[in-house]
Amino acid sequence: LTPTPYGLGEVILKSTPREKKTIGHTSFTAGSMGYWEGEQAIGGEIASVISIQQKQTKLHGFSFNILQNKSDSIKVRVKVYSYLGGEPLDDLASEEILHTIHNKKGMEYISLEDYDIKVNEDVLISIQLVEAYGPQIYFALSASAYGGTSFIRQKMHPYWQIQKTVCVGFKVQSSFPISIPEDRITKTD
Repeated sequence: LTPTPYGLGEVILKSTPREKKTIGHTSFTAGSMGYWEGEQAIGGEIASVISIQQKQTKLHGFSFNILQNKSDSIKVRVKVYSYLGGEPLDDLASEEILHTIHNKKGMEYISLEDYDIKVNEDVLISIQLVEAYGPQIYFALSASAYGGTSFIRQKMHPYWQIQKTVCVGFKVQSSFPISIPEDRITKTD
């Protein structure tokens, strides 16, 4: 057997260019808030509707402003629900997203980069209190300065409470594909 080399045609792999955009609630107020307090808060969820304007929007992460955290730290579970204007539907994350918050005050960022969440329609992002460390449980975060819709769910409760006047302030870092005119695409033989 004699090896014979073969030449293959050129193959170029390109990713679609994406435009980055901050969506959700970009301005916060200390006048209204969402919070957890006491042992009964464990298992509770706080959620905010995020409006999606572009198809194939990728969620890179989100941030929120902590007004006060009296626990040593807290562990939260992040959920990204499909949302068609009624109640939250399916969790879109392919695996569990856990994050520990140590900050007592100020901005907190939770990365979603490893989960490759791409959406075409509005979503609901929630944080669920999984564990609190230390002798006291109290965690408060800012609401959006411009309103919106939030949802609250108590531990082991199947139904959501809708808050139409106070919206939890989640600011989401996202990107979406940029369409390129055909005349700007280079083809090779």
